[in-house]
Amino acid sequence: MWTRSGSSTGLSLAAPVFLAVMAGSGTVAAQGADEDHQPIALTRQGSFAFGGTEITEEGADSTLHCDHGYTEFQVPVNARRLPLIMWHSTSTKTWTSTPGGQVGFQDIFLRRGFAVHIIDLPRQGRASNACVETVYTPNPGQDQTTFTNWRLGTWELPGEPTYFPNSQTPRDTAFLNQVLRARYPDNEAFEDTDEKEASAIAALLQKIGAAILFTHSGSGRYGWLAALESARVKGIVSFEPSVYVFPEGELPPPNTRETLEVPLAEFRKLTRIPILVIFADFLDVRQTSLDALTNGRAFVEAVNRHGGDAQLIHLPEIGITGNSHIMMLERNNREVANVVSRFLRQKGLDERRVSENDVATH
Repeated sequence: MWTRSGSSTGLSLAAPVFLAVMAGSGTVAAQGADEDHQPIALTRQGSFAFGGTEITEEGADSTLHCDHGYTEFQVPVNARRLPLIMWHSTSTKTWTSTPGGQVGFQDIFLRRGFAVHIIDLPRQGRASNACVETVYTPNPGQDQTTFTNWRLGTWELPGEPTYFPNSQTPRDTAFLNQVLRARYPDNEAFEDTDEKEASAIAALLQKIGAAILFTHSGSGRYGWLAALESARVKGIVSFEPSVYVFPEGELPPPNTRETLEVPLAEFRKLTRIPILVIFADFLDVRQTSLDALTNGRAFVEAVNRHGGDAQLIHLPEIGITGNSHIMMLERNNREVANVVSRFLRQKGLDERRVSENDVATH
């Protein structure tokens, strides 16, 4: 197991859905402005709960189904072999349509031929039916904390928010209003959260088959643990993960960020899959962001030292500047998506299915 420094069957609501005929090249070379206007043809879509358990009231027969995850999925016509599981931290808005009006990652990668699952993990969002007591306490000031922690700019009260120069964040109030309203309590402050989230993803993969994980921020931690739990994780793209795992005895120097330590035999499971870690701009405004990058470089080095295939891309170093912690929602999110598409192609993770039968049942 890792240390800190009952399954239920989901009901699929899927049904064949044909929206339009689509060209769907899926190659990075075809990522022009016209891509946004190509119709998306779906062969099915739906949603279902996965994992979870059932508890019974003591001395009674009454029951509660709880601690499950939830996925909403879409499968395009002639989908690629491996679906994408887009795993947010505290908001599904990370992956769906952007508050700025441009196409979000969900539609970008559907048009590029990937089936996409947008998930909530146990005790969060649409899967918030917990088997344990949870408490929500209003937190005035969260708006300002979110704005600064996500590196959108500065917000000194009683003044208005100020965006960083050259920021790719849309400057309209509607964007900020949507971003600040998209957050919700993640309910992850429990001792069993690591095991609970990793096991939930394993249950989802047991149902849909092998897949690629997209994680972001806080979900980065659980993405590594899910890959240790299930061999059906075939690749991970992690956007600014806040926590990394390391082999026992190989932790990086301590800093402001938490790390996890696992036995080397467990850690080696991460060396069997391609891994991409992406960091954006303005990291120097927060020490915790710089420390996350430092730990990310140490993690990549550890994976590769043990025979793995990991890389870290700091977007400004390849000429993509002005992005914040929520880079997938900003004006140049297609450039970021293209970086991901190149990685998926280079690692053979974007292959088409051999036949229509070569796909897991959703």
